[in-house]
Amino acid sequence: MLAAALQLMALVASAQAAADPYVRYAEGLVVYFGVMPAEVVRGHPLAHPESQMHGRGHESPGEKHVVIALFDAATGARITDATVSARVVGSAAPARALERMTVAGATSYGNYLPLAGTGSRQIRIEITRPGQGKTAVVTFDYPLTGA
Repeated sequence: MLAAALQLMALVASAQAAADPYVRYAEGLVVYFGVMPAEVVRGHPLAHPESQMHGRGHESPGEKHVVIALFDAATGARITDATVSARVVGSAAPARALERMTVAGATSYGNYLPLAGTGSRQIRIEITRPGQGKTAVVTFDYPLTGA
């Protein structure tokens, strides 16, 4: 009975994720994607722990703060032991490590990516977990609004 309930929950979650452009499933993970202007993160007062998140050395116009939250697809448990990187597909910029960060007690992964211009960009996320044989790879389309 429990196994059937878990399978039903997984099917419902899978159907919901298919309709959500900011959720992907890969290698037993649920990957949630978010983006905010870098200025929002860097705008905290210097005494605030998030003001120094990922350093301040990459500042460039159009840069965005990318956030990835990871969960085990079968159990719903948050993943806190992954190595995560992101790159803008087609960009000359190298992949950047998404650093582990804890905000309000929840662990996610983030860093700044160059996302200037208009149109859209594909963001390729690679996730490796200790003891897992395969690297999970997902791609998100991110619409740009300019700047």
